[in-house]
Amino acid sequence: MPKQSSTNDGSLPDTQLIPHSSTIQKLLLKLSKNTLCEIAIDWLDNLQLGAPHPPPVGLDDDDEDRTGDLSVEDLKGIYEKMKAAVSVTRKAVVERIVEWDWNKGLNLWQIAQLECRCIADNVIVHKWTAGRLLLQGSADSEAGKMQSLPRFQASSFVYNLQTIIKPMIRSHCHIFKYTKLSLVIIRIQLHESAGNAKVYAELPPSKRVIFCAFPENAPFIFWNTGVKDPLRAILLDSLAPAMSRPGQRFELKSTSLTTKSLSTMVHMRSSTRSSHALGAWSLYADDKIDKSPLDSGFDAMNGEIEGKDNESEDTMAERTRSKRRKIAEGRFGTSGVDGDGKGIEKLEVTIKDKMPVLSGEGGAEDVNQSFRPTVTVTFEGAHIFAGIRKMVEVGLIDGLAMPSWMTGEDGVNVAVVKDRRVLKRADRWY
Repeated sequence: MPKQSSTNDGSLPDTQLIPHSSTIQKLLLKLSKNTLCEIAIDWLDNLQLGAPHPPPVGLDDDDEDRTGDLSVEDLKGIYEKMKAAVSVTRKAVVERIVEWDWNKGLNLWQIAQLECRCIADNVIVHKWTAGRLLLQGSADSEAGKMQSLPRFQASSFVYNLQTIIKPMIRSHCHIFKYTKLSLVIIRIQLHESAGNAKVYAELPPSKRVIFCAFPENAPFIFWNTGVKDPLRAILLDSLAPAMSRPGQRFELKSTSLTTKSLSTMVHMRSSTRSSHALGAWSLYADDKIDKSPLDSGFDAMNGEIEGKDNESEDTMAERTRSKRRKIAEGRFGTSGVDGDGKGIEKLEVTIKDKMPVLSGEGGAEDVNQSFRPTVTVTFEGAHIFAGIRKMVEVGLIDGLAMPSWMTGEDGVNVAVVKDRRVLKRADRWY
């Protein structure tokens, strides 16, 4: 990864050295042996930022692999051999990095590269949430959403952000392109402004390391959630101003979606077809049906899909199970499948529907009276909508009467339902 330069005085340099600690060693051990060797070779390809350190004092002079006696190409060859050797363990590669080639510590660029690679390899799991950029004054209207597509250039955004927070915070930003999900991820490390340079030679607590992800051509920003912290709050409040420009001021609104999977975030909050076709509509996004969206071929009255021949079942129970599977297919489409990488871990819905009052001996409804109870329903699990789909297939949930928010069609996992309509909740996100 090339150096991300900035002339902003509020930024910490990529070359800021952090001495080795248990935190750095734990970070190294999270990555696989092959990944560590690839990263070490990448560092050796960028000597401006990843140059190896002189050998430590007291190193055995007879050792052929001393860093001081080897060229950069020789060191690359060592890591290539370690990568190919089955007998070499991950721990051996970490010891080589920590005790030999980079024995004085790692700089901020190297640490940021390690953490971003952990996210790409899914060995560090964060809880992610998303915000939508809207033009100020446009509220949550469709017109405001259509117009709120800011131009994003990573280095300009970093410069603007550091300019905004500079009086109170010094930061280090690292830009990482996650091509698999078409995301630009920016790792932001926060420190309180201080005159003592030793403060910046230590890693801050995890709550002050924030990852912001930007999907291509979409008015959304993803970031990892964390505990409340004043520096974190300042940074999150500065994201929208950093995206703004003269004559176009943005504000960031919560989208009521939180998940541990970045791929789920991209699936539900991006410019892809899938983010606008959730639940039963996913059939069209995945090109499973080439018909009018108004004619899905699903018959809600008998739970059958036209164009598919009924399988020959010998018993009524088997025919019932087949019917429920078809109902689940009609309600969920291609979504809600175990192992699809698009799981939501929690679904919390507060229901405030108006309920009738029964009166008289026969229990007839009194049209002049009603009450509105508050009922909160919470689902938790590895993949909520896959679980609900399975419950429809086994008959625990009536798939025909089930509301759309139980299929994921509304694209939220925290919401309020009032008079059968989903009202998206705008909670603060830190």
